[in-house]
Amino acid sequence: MKRIACLRDLEQCTAGAIDLLTGEADALGYRVLCDLTREGAALLCEVYGATVFAENWNHGREDDPHVASAMLSDHAHLDIAPVLLARTCHTVFHRGGGFRAGGRRGVPARRVRLGGEQVPLAG
Repeated sequence: MKRIACLRDLEQCTAGAIDLLTGEADALGYRVLCDLTREGAALLCEVYGATVFAENWNHGREDDPHVASAMLSDHAHLDIAPVLLARTCHTVFHRGGGFRAGGRRGVPARRVRLGGEQVPLAG
């Protein structure tokens, strides 16, 4: 079962598509600077509808380079996790400690459980 309860968990579940860099880039200390691969940028486009990102800070891997960067709040995983997990898992659950997903890989999620309520996914 996969679990995403913080940005670091999100970074691990995306296999580097969202690469956390530093919180020092934000003068308020509220957001974390992240480099994005094409897959990471596509994920943030899907979640937030964003189409314009800042220039990447680091190059990334040769086979999967960073193409952009973004500032994410400590709570961004609450927006991103359900979309990311629904791509690869049958069911996504929201519990107090974050999102968990179960089911067979490759079978799209059919429902999301938020608290005690099941919410069907469109499509």
